[in-house]
Amino acid sequence: MVPLWGLCCLACEPTDKLEHMPPPGESRSTQLGGDPGRRNSLRQALRTELGPQYDQPEVLDGTVRWDRGAQLYELLCQSCHGIDGSGGGRVSDQLSVSPGDLAAPLDEAFFSVRAQQEIVRRGSADTPMIAWGETLEEPDLQALFKYVASLRRVDRGQR
Repeated sequence: MVPLWGLCCLACEPTDKLEHMPPPGESRSTQLGGDPGRRNSLRQALRTELGPQYDQPEVLDGTVRWDRGAQLYELLCQSCHGIDGSGGGRVSDQLSVSPGDLAAPLDEAFFSVRAQQEIVRRGSADTPMIAWGETLEEPDLQALFKYVASLRRVDRGQR
């Protein structure tokens, strides 16, 4: 495993090193989550690979520490996904693809919870999202998943 000190996502690279910057004047909303075709392809690939598990979130170990997840989120995710997980982090406007909204209610989320967890583990090709599964050990990944779940806004049907 790679040590966490000094580690951050590719978004921390200087903007001149980012290959696919959005065109000048393009709104953030048109870039949200990137190319719809790429996102749809990724979702379909995850649906195929995960099968029925796609719609079933990973069962987390009961000893998972929320506070550890909060620490990891602040260190590794917040600069892109923002304090509240909505995708408006301090570097989000400099990215080639806007970060996903991790706080979207389940009934509005583009990816299922399990798919989001797999994206965290594997990264997402052609985006600044790196594969944290290559860096973090399983207890830290689960702590991160637990914390991210706490950011989710309430579904419309639950109001």
